[in-house]
Parts: sequence; C-alpha cells; structure tokens
Amino acid sequence: FKVAQAHHLVLLATEARKQGNDAQAKKWLGKALKVYPASTEAWLEKLVTNFLNSQWEHFSKNLEDAIREVPVRMRFTLFEGLAETVGLPGPWKDDSDATEEDRSRFFELRQAIIPVLEKNNPDVLMRYYGSWVLCLSKDPSLATSWLEKSLLMDPDFWPARLDLLAKSLDEAEVPAVVRVQLEFFIDRARRVKRFYCRHCGIKLSGVFFVCPKCQSWHSISFRLALTD
Repeated sequence: FKVAQAHHLVLLATEARKQGNDAQAKKWLGKALKVYPASTEAWLEKLVTNFLNSQWEHFSKNLEDAIREVPVRMRFTLFEGLAETVGLPGPWKDDSDATEEDRSRFFELRQAIIPVLEKNNPDVLMRYYGSWVLCLSKDPSLATSWLEKSLLMDPDFWPARLDLLAKSLDEAEVPAVVRVQLEFFIDRARRVKRFYCRHCGIKLSGVFFVCPKCQSWHSISFRLALTD
C-alpha cells in the first residue's frame, strides 16, 4: 500500500533529521517520494527541513513541486502541518515575544511562499494560509485583502470571517462591554475543531494522515463551513 509505505518512510526520515543525520533523512524522503510522489507527509518534511535550515530557494521549489503533486483536497495540510511542526503562531496573534531572528525568518518565509501561491492561482484555503504568512511578516493590509478574496470565493468560509472580525475589532472604537463579549466569542470560535474525516465524520483540532477512529488514510478535510 503505497500511501502507508511512504508514510512510514517519512517517519524514518523525521527521526534521522532529529538525530542530525541529514544524509539518511534525505535518502528516506527520496524513497518515500519514489514510492508515492503525492505523499503529503514527504513534502511536508522537506518543507520543515528547508525552514529549519533557512533554505529558502529550496523551500520555494519544494512548495511548488508539492502543490503540483499533492491532491487539491490535501494541500492545506502542507501549511497547517508546517505551522504545527515549527510553531508558527496563528493569524493576528500577539508576537511581541518574537526575537529579531524570528521576525527575519517570518519575512523570508513570506518571500518564499507568497510568489509560489500567486503563481499557482490559490484556492480558498491557500489564500487563508497565505494570509497567516502575510500577517507574520507584518503586512496586515495585504493579509486582509487575501482573507477578503477567500470570502469572495466561498462566502461560507468561516475562519476568514472570524479573522476579519478579530482584526476589525482591534481597529474599531467599540464600547468596552461589547468588546469583552466579542472577544469571548472570538476566543471560543477559534477553538472549534477545524478538521474532519470524510469517511467517519470525526472532528479533530490537529492535522492527521491516518484517521484515529476509522483508520482511513488521507481522509482529512478542512471544515470550510461550520455545517461540515
């Protein structure tokens, strides 16, 4: 089963990377992509490695290759998985604790991701994750534009509405009592489980490649609408 075989080869590559054995990690990833060129896990591990080593040209090239190879319905896991693995903050979060090195890396990440997305005609989810990167690199006006465009593509896409509401709340003069209530509901809404399994319907808050309930492979979907 090629999907599972590639998945376990990537686990070996990840372990080799963490042990500092980059040559062995590269070997395992090469085998994974040979077995299954659409392996989301393999492309994600390549992107994580590029990010950690500040290999931005390789990052852009691998992202473009990944977008070409990975099924459309799974592309969002590249961005969500990257955010989870390397600890990128979500949209509009306070990054006052970020170091100058962090801010420089966020800017480089923007330079590596946004041109690739623009060239590949980003869909709703790619625009949403692109807005994360734009916000991290301190380009809030462009981030807002990307969120608004994602809503034009899908008016039911609730995460974009939530982030636009949070941003407008920061900029608007709102009575204190109203602000407290809105901030409460925004905080609760951000905790909604955003992913679900297409086969069994279980909802989860993090990326998964094997459903923990029904054991189906690559059945994850993003809840574009809250009714999903």
